[in-house]
Amino acid sequence: MDNKEKLENRERIKNAKWRQRFHIEPPDGWLNDPNGLCQLNGIYHAFFQYSPFNAEGGVKMWGHYTSKDMIDWEYQGVKLYPDLTVMVYTPDQHLLKMTKCMFTIQAM
Repeated sequence: MDNKEKLENRERIKNAKWRQRFHIEPPDGWLNDPNGLCQLNGIYHAFFQYSPFNAEGGVKMWGHYTSKDMIDWEYQGVKLYPDLTVMVYTPDQHLLKMTKCMFTIQAM
């Protein structure tokens, strides 16, 4: 699937009748294990295990959403990537800053 097809597919999914409206849902791929739910300076943050390339899991990353009211969420992208030596299954396993909201957000 080329980039044009991916963008068209994302737009179709984004506007789908049964798309989640009050719960976070990644732009594509697989979401699991929400973590790091916190609030700082009036902004709520939700981090989650994310696999954008495989709906069954695959390579694990950590995505990030923010909200001012916990109803409307804005996707902030991938915030923690695996490398060749370390997989990122649980964020605090590899990055202690993610266990405290203030440090997490400042690190982003």
